[in-house]
Amino acid sequence: MSQKHIGVGMLALLMTTLSAYAQTRLNLTEKHDLESVLTTGLKYKEYNHRDKRRHFSLESQNIALTLPGGTTIQSKIDNGSITARNGKMIFLDITGGILPDDEAYQVALTVHKAFGIPVDRLNEWKDAIKGKGRDAPTFSNGQNGCYPNVFIEILSSMNTKYPWMIRMSFSWNVDDDDKRDETWGKTNNPKPPTGLAQVSLDSPTGKIYELKDAYAHLIKEQDALDHRLGQVRDANGHLINPPPFAPKKASEPTPSRPASSEEPASSTPWSVIAGLLVAATGLLWLLVKNRK
Repeated sequence: MSQKHIGVGMLALLMTTLSAYAQTRLNLTEKHDLESVLTTGLKYKEYNHRDKRRHFSLESQNIALTLPGGTTIQSKIDNGSITARNGKMIFLDITGGILPDDEAYQVALTVHKAFGIPVDRLNEWKDAIKGKGRDAPTFSNGQNGCYPNVFIEILSSMNTKYPWMIRMSFSWNVDDDDKRDETWGKTNNPKPPTGLAQVSLDSPTGKIYELKDAYAHLIKEQDALDHRLGQVRDANGHLINPPPFAPKKASEPTPSRPASSEEPASSTPWSVIAGLLVAATGLLWLLVKNRK
């Protein structure tokens, strides 16, 4: 392979890596109009456009969202959504990755402190989930004194080892009576404590958990079983060379019936044939007699 081809390959790998870690920045400190958000490089798909409302789903990506007052939420989100009306956002939500119990609590606690949300309900939730696994209750709380309104939810991931995902939601002027704007938010939003001007929905350890990690021991056991049986699987886990089925047990020979000492009965008895010959002869004689 030529040096040129190697260089092109390395450049492509670099671009792929950079795109994976690229961060989309949404500056919502001055305005929240839809077009300025959609032109930031945000990865989205529009799935409904009816009347004056538009709805979008957000794809997995790194995002940094700054609100009036200066608080920034950054995270590698798994999904999210936007609802807009008359060209302005009215709802935005982002959902982070899966987390174990203690890290979900730590992330939620940081968000509560950054936005001035009382933590008593969060501490009650922490005590309520102990030993509950997937049966543990979910959690939600909010801060209506911010602009936009801020909500936090701790949702079930339907996984035992990493049971939680954190979703943050923001809403602007949903009620026509709400006359607040970004200028109001800059003046009246709770100021984040020192060191909490930037918060994240990611794991405090920096690790990105994957659902397959929770089943690592089962995968290892299956690999060992496949090795013993001589089985090979493709990338999707499907068997490529399943072992042959066990041979069927040979059926025992059916004993033959003893031969009968009697002669087999004929399908056409001789007495019937003889009767037919006699009848035919009689008819032939009557025809000859009448002709004379």
